[in-house]
Amino acid sequence: MALNLTLLTTQAECDEVITDIDGELDAYQNDAFDDRRDDRRDGRTATKASNQLAILDNRIASYNATLALPNLDATTRRTTKSQLLTANYQKDRLTGRAGARTGAVAFLEEVDEEQVDGNVAVLTNAKALVVAHRAPLSA
Repeated sequence: MALNLTLLTTQAECDEVITDIDGELDAYQNDAFDDRRDDRRDGRTATKASNQLAILDNRIASYNATLALPNLDATTRRTTKSQLLTANYQKDRLTGRAGARTGAVAFLEEVDEEQVDGNVAVLTNAKALVVAHRAPLSA
């Protein structure tokens, strides 16, 4: 769809449009910054989850080794079984959370990125057209 530049009849109207477009472009730049920050945060979260999984795996192995010991008293056996159940539960929850980002979510994030790129291109083009249209207009 072609933009109807004849709607803008004065330089002041063009200036108003340019200011609004610049504001929208700034918003997209801020969103891109926020997305990069969120990506870094997600990376840290993934690393943290990976570290937590490793810790839980070590605990589970330790609890299993303890339970395999001969002559283990009843209190230690009961406590260790409880700790093993808790560690396995925590691991299941952590694994479930880590896998929560499905292919559909990742795809939709890519769609959002394409949409933003498209909007920035449209706004940049519109601004260039308005700047060119503004020059011959009266103040």
